[in-house]
Amino acid sequence: MAHDLAYVSGKLVPVAEATVSVHDRSFLYGDGAFDTAVVRGGRVFRLDAHLERLRRSLQVLRIPPPLPPAELRAAALDLLRRNAVVDGFLRIVVSRGTCAWVSLDPRVVDGAPTLVMLTRAAEPPRAVATAGGRAAGVRVVCAAVRKTPAAALESRVKSNNYLNSILARWEAIDAGADDAILLDARGCVTEGTGDNVFAVCRGRLATPPALNVLEGVTREAILELAPRVPIAADVRELTPYDLYTADEVLLTSTVVGVLPVVELDGRPIGTSAPGPVGRRLQALYDEMLLTDGTPVTEGDRGR
Repeated sequence: MAHDLAYVSGKLVPVAEATVSVHDRSFLYGDGAFDTAVVRGGRVFRLDAHLERLRRSLQVLRIPPPLPPAELRAAALDLLRRNAVVDGFLRIVVSRGTCAWVSLDPRVVDGAPTLVMLTRAAEPPRAVATAGGRAAGVRVVCAAVRKTPAAALESRVKSNNYLNSILARWEAIDAGADDAILLDARGCVTEGTGDNVFAVCRGRLATPPALNVLEGVTREAILELAPRVPIAADVRELTPYDLYTADEVLLTSTVVGVLPVVELDGRPIGTSAPGPVGRRLQALYDEMLLTDGTPVTEGDRGR
């Protein structure tokens, strides 16, 4: 059965038998980082960009790389091959390691960092109404919980702590919505609970700057694709007003791709249906997934 193996600190083990120590610092403190890549048609989309972002996150957290870059890349592709992943996702998680003595001191570790890699099959975007089998968009709210400022925790670090996003998602659930958008302390738009935000405003595509958002790999791809729509793209601050009055609002991420927002805080967005820019970007992005990626079989030695 596909996806039945996991990589845990140098070993491939059945998922049902995969374990991480109760003394692991990610379990105890969220002391680690992760990244997720999408696989389409047997190709990992921008694998090197994901591995580089993970490396930068570990650099900021002062966690040593669990493997040299080439070995990590090879191990990830090997897991994907062994799990026969054609369409799905790869998740790489790194923690600082284990500490038998519970301590906040980051120097208190027993051995090397913990490295876990998992795969799973692709599935439809979460909580999306459908029309004729196509995604019809999501209903979103602006959460009361605010995005942690970069001065407190650098947003470009994809850390193992997503409590803000989880609390914001609870707000969305309580409101009967599908997702939430987090604002910063000034009330400016940052990102969704696990997505970047784009808005089509007066014929231009706009997204918040990376000052207080994750530098999404999908976000970068959408900015590259904008000229092919064609539409001019701006990286600038946005407020809820900009989203309320936009022709289209989009969420983008590795997991959801390009997901249209049809309602925000009870206000219809545009025509309350996926708009032409979002549809075009999704088509271009789907095409890019199949051409701009690393074959899962790369480096296969004939296993």
